[in-house]
Amino acid sequence: MRRLLLLCTVLHVAACAHPCQCHSIQDAAIAMADAGRHEEAAALLAEAAKLATKEDHRDHMLFQQGLILARAGLAAEALAAWDPLYEATTSETLPGRIAYERGMLARAQGELAEAEAQFTLLVKEHSEHGLALTGLLRLEKLVRDRAGDGAVRPLLESLLEGALETSFGDDVLWELHAWHYEHGQLDEAEAYLLAIRSSYPFPTGERSGDALLALAALAEERGDWDEAIDYLKEVIGPIGKAPVIGASGGTGKAKALIRLGRIYEEHIGNYGKALELYMEVVRMPELETMNDDGLLEAARVLVVMEKQEKACNHLEKLLEDFPYSNKRKKALKLMAEAGCPPQ
Repeated sequence: MRRLLLLCTVLHVAACAHPCQCHSIQDAAIAMADAGRHEEAAALLAEAAKLATKEDHRDHMLFQQGLILARAGLAAEALAAWDPLYEATTSETLPGRIAYERGMLARAQGELAEAEAQFTLLVKEHSEHGLALTGLLRLEKLVRDRAGDGAVRPLLESLLEGALETSFGDDVLWELHAWHYEHGQLDEAEAYLLAIRSSYPFPTGERSGDALLALAALAEERGDWDEAIDYLKEVIGPIGKAPVIGASGGTGKAKALIRLGRIYEEHIGNYGKALELYMEVVRMPELETMNDDGLLEAARVLVVMEKQEKACNHLEKLLEDFPYSNKRKKALKLMAEAGCPPQ
């Protein structure tokens, strides 16, 4: 009976003349898999793929077939679906996804050398894929577990030349920076950040905003406030204008404004300039996810400036407008210290 129902389902929607029909099959297969009927779900997708009239629909169903089998622990069957598809598909994205999933499957099966090979294939041959960075991080962990942390640096260096020809290069540069920073090699870490800054200029590079913030942090560690200010201003852009579209977006601009305000407040002693920068975070709707941070910083510097009434107003606004903010505890503590009316 189940075989008859399966055949009817396939004949009803498998031609996939319209994408919605393909989604109907996938939904039916997912429901079967969720019910523990993995092999039936895989068979449904396999039969539907044979009848599909469009190559991309067929390939996607074959990929989903392998995914369902892999999730059920049927490794050989999953690979039997994926391996021919990897070689035959004309999709730009499926080969990278297959490499990633084969790596995940191998790792789950304890075949760590094969997992390394698949993640290496992903980051070398499909570096523009959306899972490339995740694959790189998994590859780093496998190498670290197998050969120690020192083996991670040559791995990253071996990937760098090819990666620099793609948008993936800034991720490899970032990981090299992180490795050297964690090992106290600050000059080398800074060199890789500068390479991101020059090769993937802000705001186009995915890591460009992060690199500028990290460069500012290194300058702050050296006490070079002028250099730190310059890097932060690159992220901020013109005061009063919306943040540029890029990797860091509004969050990056807000973080840079607060960091810059702290430098003016704590190291230059210009409280008015610091207050102006904190209020920029509060005023801009594009920075709304960090408006509460701006209010808290502004209130704190106003207390230092002995302008308690304005400080209390900002703190009351924070509590009223952001009832679930993680800054509430600090705001209540500052209100008590500033002698604000109890809430």
